[in-house]
Amino acid sequence: MFVGVGGSVGRLGGYGQVVMPAYAMVENNPEYKVQKIITDLRVPLGNGVVRRGYVSQTTLGKDVPVYLLGADDYFHGATESTRIYAPGGDSYIYFARAIFEMLRNLDPAWRPDIIHCNDWHTGLVSVYLNAHKEINDEFGEMASAYTIHNLAYQGEFDLAVLAQADLPDSLYTFDQVEAYGRVNFLKSGIVFSDVVNTVS
Repeated sequence: MFVGVGGSVGRLGGYGQVVMPAYAMVENNPEYKVQKIITDLRVPLGNGVVRRGYVSQTTLGKDVPVYLLGADDYFHGATESTRIYAPGGDSYIYFARAIFEMLRNLDPAWRPDIIHCNDWHTGLVSVYLNAHKEINDEFGEMASAYTIHNLAYQGEFDLAVLAQADLPDSLYTFDQVEAYGRVNFLKSGIVFSDVVNTVS
């Protein structure tokens, strides 16, 4: 999908790059010529946890850079497309937070004007961008777009997930991240993104 969108953006004078989890099916495929560019990415999460990860890079099509965010505990089981969605929210909390740590550490630096997120797995990206003070202070000028591919899958978790993500319990209201007594990642992305669309 992004190959087509990226081409259109390029013709309008823009420039797009992709950030995705470091799925084993991509990292371990010699066709993609994946190279690590940040070997020690430190990602602060809630409850004083700092997860150590890394950033790898490949190319999509002819010239679209793709950054792969990984950690020892996440995404290595995704050896084929039917296994890319891990259960639970841990890996996607890590992924959402790691995006901003990657942006802080890239050389040369990259500050996108717009972050385009997809489905519940990236729902916390826009929450971090708007409701996490440290991230908002540094990246708050970025806009966010959110595309829904499948409304049936919403990423619903207990309240404790907010502390795990280093986000305040004050977000747990019906007009923010709460839905039917759960933290809903899909709803979070909808509420906190600047623009929301669907693929159909």
